[in-house]
Amino acid sequence: MKFSLVTVTMGDRPEQLERLRKSLDAQTWRDFEWIVVDHRDHPELRGGLSRARNCGISMAKGDAIAFPDDDAWYEPDTLAQAAAALADAETDGISFRVVDGNGVCSAGGWMSAAKKSVTRATVWHTAVSCSFFLKRGAIGEVRFNEKLGAGSGTRFGSGEETDFLLRLIGRGAHIRYDGTRHVFHPQPSGRIDVSKGWRYGNGYGSTLRRHHYSPCRLFWACAAQFARALQALARLSARRCAFHLAMCAGRFCGYVSPAAP
Repeated sequence: MKFSLVTVTMGDRPEQLERLRKSLDAQTWRDFEWIVVDHRDHPELRGGLSRARNCGISMAKGDAIAFPDDDAWYEPDTLAQAAAALADAETDGISFRVVDGNGVCSAGGWMSAAKKSVTRATVWHTAVSCSFFLKRGAIGEVRFNEKLGAGSGTRFGSGEETDFLLRLIGRGAHIRYDGTRHVFHPQPSGRIDVSKGWRYGNGYGSTLRRHHYSPCRLFWACAAQFARALQALARLSARRCAFHLAMCAGRFCGYVSPAAP
């Protein structure tokens, strides 16, 4: 099995990209290609992360495709473990748990440490863009929604990978999750951007709406962010509190908005 690894970069993380390259050099499974889509070299891709990933898919020649971020990295046997999982004819994809270098979940939320199927109910805590490996045949003509995600030019700044997987699941794809295996990604860092919380929330809410999740699921999603806002307030972190409140409001607005992509 040949893997096509599609990495999108703005070229502003040279040390992290080099770490990823070294982790790929160390892979025990050697049948792969690494496709790096650099926005600096392709101005026409400045429509966002989703458009750049779709470009990478169009260039991929592998039997399976993955999307490691430019600041992610793999264990030496990550591709070997993915290949072993995908050798099962009934498995269309495999997702691993995302952790930082200390083994702490770093996916921006909670990810299960168990093994299970990725379904409509579990996709929210079993898969993010850098964690999954999908057979090319299962992807078919499905592509990332270019109106979702970072750089899309819309207020829907997240949800593109979940939307992508939900469409595959809706077509009958069987995707497994193994929380005992890891893909590495650092914890979010830098100044807390409240406006990003708003955009992320809108993307999440619009994904719930598009895939016909009930208002009860929306209530739970908003309540989770409101609870995190209260926790931040108790720690006297006003900016983090504002971030989670913005995400809570964004989730609601993204869900009810008739303009959701």
